Amino acid sequence: MSICARRLGSGLLGHSTRNVGRSGVRQVFGGAESTGSGSSSTTSWKLLGAMAGSGFVGGLALAGQVAFAEEFVIHPPALPWSHNGLFKSYNHESLRRGFQVYSQVCAACHSMEKTYWRQLIGVTHSDIELKALAAEHMYVDGPDDEGKMFERPGKLVDELPFPYPNNKAARAANNGKKIKVSHS
Repeated sequence: MSICARRLGSGLLGHSTRNVGRSGVRQVFGGAESTGSGSSSTTSWKLLGAMAGSGFVGGLALAGQVAFAEEFVIHPPALPWSHNGLFKSYNHESLRRGFQVYSQVCAACHSMEKTYWRQLIGVTHSDIELKALAAEHMYVDGPDDEGKMFERPGKLVDELPFPYPNNKAARAANNGKKIKVSHS
């Protein structure tokens, strides 16, 4: 137990201690001088009151500053989106059109990193449709029994395909600009 904790605790218990502590420095608590021994229980009560009072005043000061800073925040307008609410959901037809735009236009240059086919079940397509879409792409898998890598049709557990086979192909296609390719 620290010296301060012993002083505070001994004063709260109603008896004083004769231990001056290692420093022996005279301290002033609440206007009364003390030799560091916690000579009376009133000194400890004054210390406790001072700590509690300073915490309360500090808390009020901070609360005032936070409320003042909140006045200058620009809040976004509340829009009546169709997917807001407890029992509402996204417009699945729009999501399906968005996936179609991605796959026909954006996927030529951009990947949807860390997105798996299985995550789109019930969101954009059904289970059967996604199995067919995934099977259109070939994925490197293996090794087989002979230790060789092989290509197989995609499954629902695979990530959506990347547009480039490696970083060099990505740079060449983008005029030397550094492109991050996750799988290589």
